Amino acid sequence: MKFGIYSNLTRDYQGKSCIALANILKEKNLPFFFSQDLSKIGYNADFLPNDELAKECDVIVIFGGDGTVLHYAKICARYNTPIFAINIGRVGFLTETENTDLENSIERIIKGDYKIEKRSLINVCVDNKCYDALNECVISRDSKFALIDFEYKINDFAAEKLRSDALIIATPTGSTAYSLSCGGAIVSPEVECILITPVNAYTLNSRPLIVSDNSQIEVKIKGQCNAYLNIDGEDGFKINHKDSVIITKSKLVANFIKFDEGSFYKKLRKKVNISE
Repeated sequence: MKFGIYSNLTRDYQGKSCIALANILKEKNLPFFFSQDLSKIGYNADFLPNDELAKECDVIVIFGGDGTVLHYAKICARYNTPIFAINIGRVGFLTETENTDLENSIERIIKGDYKIEKRSLINVCVDNKCYDALNECVISRDSKFALIDFEYKINDFAAEKLRSDALIIATPTGSTAYSLSCGGAIVSPEVECILITPVNAYTLNSRPLIVSDNSQIEVKIKGQCNAYLNIDGEDGFKINHKDSVIITKSKLVANFIKFDEGSFYKKLRKKVNISE
């Protein structure tokens, strides 16, 4: 079993966490590679570009927070490579464990004592360019202080017209991110759906909507207002009122290594505080 190691060095000071993992793997005579992004830590190891790392390794261990996991999970999804995410960030909703008991976690992975949790992605297309999102895409107003008039269709059926600050199209994984803060539902990751959540809608009847992930959602901006499209908080660019944003289920799936079947609900209690 070959391990790939990726870490957010703004959180992992001097790469101490990934070096600790590398030393454990060395003791067990297990092959491993570092992401090329870690080359500056000065560790004597083989470094690979991120895509090659995901392609060549059997498991990718990620040290970071949710933003780090979001970024690298999409790379791993291209090659169907499982991810084991360790939280050294703040919330860590997408991570499996904290940065403790690392050796025991590796032993369990070696023995195959884990389950794979599949997380669906959405594909977002605009102006003949397509992007994949693990959390969400957000269509929002630009710097001008004006609401946007949206119209969206589901499978070519005109579903709703609304005026709001933004519109969020999210996966079940993204249901606990920006969508949640805007009143969207919490959805378990195994549910096959897409969430549509308005942000500060001006109309009383505009409410979050959950649709089948077999749906095609087409969003148009009415009037002359331009807007801003953001993908997972990473890729963002302006779109004009003539553009249509098409959202469908992606062909890619992110595979997360999990030790506990009920970990999602435990995280809700711990991270979101939905119960005492």
